[in-house]
Amino acid sequence: MLYQQYKNVKDKYIRALEKYNELIDRKERAFLKSQNITINYSSESSSNNQSSVEEIYVETIDKLDADIKIAKDIYESRKLLLEEKEKELRKSKNWYDILYTALYIDCKSMRSIIRTFPYSRRQIYNIKNKFEKNYLKK
Repeated sequence: MLYQQYKNVKDKYIRALEKYNELIDRKERAFLKSQNITINYSSESSSNNQSSVEEIYVETIDKLDADIKIAKDIYESRKLLLEEKEKELRKSKNWYDILYTALYIDCKSMRSIIRTFPYSRRQIYNIKNKFEKNYLKK
């Protein structure tokens, strides 16, 4: 069923997005720490120490930039894959795929879903409950 594939791709997409945001936050914190360095002009030894601290932060930011680039590429490729899966899911004629699309992608109410399905109200609720119980387990 396509909705299961869509759900798996969506979970991977969300994890990639979280990883990307985490790296951005780490870079921001490292940058802010590098900006908080005060320069002491009183002695030469402290300025040498100061420059080494700045170099450490610059190296950290450079490493994070490389990691961010990789995470962004992964995030964007999963986003494209998610969009393709959504198109496939919308084209599907399977009732479970149509129900999943209506409920979880389009966020339609049960009242509007009942109008689109050729079943009675009770049958649609039974299908929905069976669907959620059996197929949407994690």
